[in-house]
Formats: sequence, structure tokens, C-alpha cells
Amino acid sequence: MALFLFGTFALGVVELVAETRPHLAVFLLLTLPLWGLFQVWFHWTVYTEPTWEKVLATLSYACVAFIVSGIPERGVDRARLAMLWFSFAVAVAAILQSVSGGGKVFWIFEPAELSGSMMGPIIYHNHWAAFIEIALPLAIYYTLRSQSAALWLYSTMAAALYASVVISASRSGVIICTLELVAVPLLVARRHRMAAGVSRALAPLAGVLLLCTLIVGPEVVWNRLQEDPTLGRADWDRSSVAMFRDQKWHGFGLGNWPVAFPHYATFDAGVYVNQAHSDWLQWAVEGGVFYVGVFLALAWIAGRRAWRFPWAAGVPAVFCQALVDYPFSRPALAAWTFTMFGLALRGKGEGD
Repeated sequence: MALFLFGTFALGVVELVAETRPHLAVFLLLTLPLWGLFQVWFHWTVYTEPTWEKVLATLSYACVAFIVSGIPERGVDRARLAMLWFSFAVAVAAILQSVSGGGKVFWIFEPAELSGSMMGPIIYHNHWAAFIEIALPLAIYYTLRSQSAALWLYSTMAAALYASVVISASRSGVIICTLELVAVPLLVARRHRMAAGVSRALAPLAGVLLLCTLIVGPEVVWNRLQEDPTLGRADWDRSSVAMFRDQKWHGFGLGNWPVAFPHYATFDAGVYVNQAHSDWLQWAVEGGVFYVGVFLALAWIAGRRAWRFPWAAGVPAVFCQALVDYPFSRPALAAWTFTMFGLALRGKGEGD
């Protein structure tokens, strides 16, 4: 974690020295760590240590978006392809690991904890889904703009990514990725010059998706969909709403939801509850109205960029995932999301 933060901040300084003009969204991202500093300065945080940690984490989000948004235009396509190939390789390894790994990460390491289906290096199925939600629109986009052999290659990539979410048994992940399968072709089809490619690619894409989904087996997800999705979460949500009402203007301090939660808990779960299981509610509790408002503005910008660049549809998808889960609580996953956000801010690449 420390090495990641140091490298991110160092690259951000280099980019700033190079006189790259930041996008408005980067300034919005910078208000997140600044708000944490205000909370420490004015004693609005109930415990300063987690607030300082969140200040560093949110500063890294701004640095990642700033660095990526400053790459040369010709490098956008290379960056997208690098993210797609990386995701595909990890997804294939995760599928193989899930059926033959014996509960070990990459067949080697025993995880210290396990929450849901372990996929590759990610031990929580909803976080795995958020990882794939960023990459899946890329695979769909390249499928729709490709021909002959490349079309089948990218169709296979899209199918493997989607199948990995199915086998992980993430309910919200399957729903959001399915919506991406519908939304991205529709967004691409808006562009007249690619309309023919969309219709040509849909049949092989749908065929490979169906085949891979049947191979990994959708039964586990179907059984999960029959379960009550509000089990436990409804109580945490009610507690979070009560917390927000008490400190709606400045919050309890970044990183302090688990510190303040026991006072508002309506039942004893028998375990330590470290997250609100909704990033949006947690942002509201920890940072108040202003803090959650900044994330609303960022989600709006992400949606507008996805409307223009369908390959970036994964960013608003993860913001939607954050309504019922906490993908942004993991620095690596948040950095992955803001990398795509930065590419969307940069705009066009080859073939757009």
C-alpha cells in the first residue's frame, strides 16, 4: 500500500511539472482529501488516524486520474488494450482457480479471510464483479469494431469476463454486467459509422457468451438470486441513515463509519462490521452532504463520458455497484476504476 501511494504521488508530481492541464474532474477529486484535512483541522472527526489514511487514499485517486488523463492521445488505445488483456488473463486464471484451486489464491496462498467466492487474487465476489465491470465494456467495444478473427478473439474475451462473474455468484455483478452487455452495443450503435459493425458482431458475441455461461454453470447465481438481498444490509442501512441525520453537514470523519457504527447498531451481528456495505451511505456518514455531493458530481461526469465513449461505461457501472457494496473501500480497486475514469477524461484514442 505504501509503495503504491509513493509511486502514485511521485508520478503525479512529474505530470504536474510537465505542465499538464488537469481536467475539472481532477480538481473535484482533490476536494475529497481536502475535506478530510478540514475535518482534522476543525476536529470534526471522531478519530484522526483513519481520516489521515483516507486523505492519502483519496489523494491517490486524484493522482491516478490526473496521470492517466495526461497520456498522449495515441496512447489511449494502447492503455485500453493493456487493461483488457490484463483483465482477460486474470479472469481465465480465476475461472480455472475456482474449479481446481482448492481454496487457494493461484493454487499457492491460503487467504487470511474469505467472503463469498474467491476469484484470482480477489477474495470477495462483489469486488471481483467491480473489477470485471470496468473491463467488460472494453471487450464488447472491441468486438463491435472488429472483423474476422479479431471479432472472435474479443468475443471470447467478453465471454470469459462475463462467465467469471457468473461463476463468482455475485448477484449485483451479474445484473450490472448483463446491463452492460445491452447498454454498450446500444451506445455504440448511436454512432452511425459503426452501426453495421454492431449488427454483424452481435450474433457471435451472443453465441460465445451463452456457451461460456453454460460451461461455468449459472445454477449458483440463480440460487443466490432467490435469497433475500436485504438480509443484514437493511439494518446497516437504517443505522447509516440515522448516523447521517446526526452529522449531516460535516460527517463523523473519513474512515470513521466502523468507529461510530456500534453506537447506532440496531442488532448484534456477532462479527465486526467494518463497512456500511454501501459506499454511498458510507460517504454520506463519514463526509456529510458536501462529500457525497462531490461523488455525485463525479458519477455524473463518468456517465456523460460513457455516453460519449461507450468503452468507459464500466465507471458509472461501479458507481452503481457502490449503492449496494463497497468497491471504493479497496485502494487497488478504486485505482483501477479511476484509471478508466482518467482514460475517459482523456477522450479519443485510435479508432474512436
